[in-house]
Amino acid sequence: MKCQVSLEAPSDSIVSSGGKSAVSVTAPPECAWTASSDASWITGLTPSSGQGNGRVEFQATANPAATMRQGRIAVNDQQIPVQQQPAPCRFEVSPLAPTIDAAGGTLTIAIAGPAGCGWQASGGGGWIAISSTSGSGAGSVGLRVSSNAGATRSAALLIAGQTVTVTQSSTATPPPNCVFSLDRATAAVSAAGGPLTVTVSGAAGCPRTATSEAPWITVAAGAAGTGPGAVTLNVAPNGGAARVGTVAIAGHAFTITQAAAGLDTTSCAYSIAPASQSVGAAGGAGAAIALSTAPGCPWTATSQAPWITVTSPASGSGATTVRFTVAVNTAAARIGTLAIAGQTFTLNQAAGTCAYSISPNKDSIGAKGGAGKAVAVSAGAGCSWTATSNDSWITVTEGATGSGNGTVRFAVDANKGKQRTGTLTIAGQTFTVDQDK
Repeated sequence: MKCQVSLEAPSDSIVSSGGKSAVSVTAPPECAWTASSDASWITGLTPSSGQGNGRVEFQATANPAATMRQGRIAVNDQQIPVQQQPAPCRFEVSPLAPTIDAAGGTLTIAIAGPAGCGWQASGGGGWIAISSTSGSGAGSVGLRVSSNAGATRSAALLIAGQTVTVTQSSTATPPPNCVFSLDRATAAVSAAGGPLTVTVSGAAGCPRTATSEAPWITVAAGAAGTGPGAVTLNVAPNGGAARVGTVAIAGHAFTITQAAAGLDTTSCAYSIAPASQSVGAAGGAGAAIALSTAPGCPWTATSQAPWITVTSPASGSGATTVRFTVAVNTAAARIGTLAIAGQTFTLNQAAGTCAYSISPNKDSIGAKGGAGKAVAVSAGAGCSWTATSNDSWITVTEGATGSGNGTVRFAVDANKGKQRTGTLTIAGQTFTVDQDK
């Protein structure tokens, strides 16, 4: 009598990340059988043979594509299908904050994601041309940036769901001491939109501008001005999905995240953990920051210090993990912050090794004495130093203390005796003074 084998497949499809499952085998006690699969992603059939009723366990590897896939398990002449769910469409985009000089040129933005997942690229503010506005799976987007004859500018692009902020330097030389700061770098608004005010701090008389890089954000007041003041923005109502736009204000990128239509952000609460970290002078990747909030609540993550970079993600909605990197510190200990969903994350970095040098390291003075050569001190930013005389006839007249690069000046008394040699100790270095008789 011929062996009659029947099979029962798993009750559910295999999840996209893979895992273990099993097929049930029903057969007469005297019936021997063997199991095999026609799919390379179905492995580890255990047992691969048996007799009578049994259970064949197997392992499914992760599905790299965004489409459902199906394989088969055969036991003797019977086959049964096994289905696996598609991989979720999640993308990694790099870099998220590229910079380019005033001459312009090309930039390449890399996209990593599962095969079959579609993505789009848009934005640019009129001075950035996008080579590929859509694609699927892993790929890249080329950006051609026009030359810049004006002030430093920034534009936000939305590439594969991630915000990429391009900053272009200026050919113009800014007036001295014209450095501005904003009261915050980001804002989250509801789908209803409305007015938004940003406070600008800076030196009196310094010119500043405010330019929107998103068609749904307009500068209602403060498009041009001087010194400290305020910029009023108007955000249009949003009838679609959540969106992110950027306004260039006084040389800074101000990012606005607007909620999707129908989402009430007034009830959105945010928290981060941890709220601070300490890293060594070598820098590198910091520990991940957990952002907690309700699904759909929009947020942005930006660095408030040039030596801290948010690597992923820079914006989004719902709970997530924010990652960042820290540059090497070659100077004094420093403190920087990240603005994450309106929360402040504080980073403390240890001091690097302070190295000092002076130039020149000696001088010859006539018998009448007088002022010696100015001594240039080279040191890392924040590295403090002192300058002292080791002889009563040499006096430090300027630069007895300093930090970073600086200048030391000294004077020598008249010499009424024989030729003499004295020294100064400047930033730990020896400066020699020879005086004629």
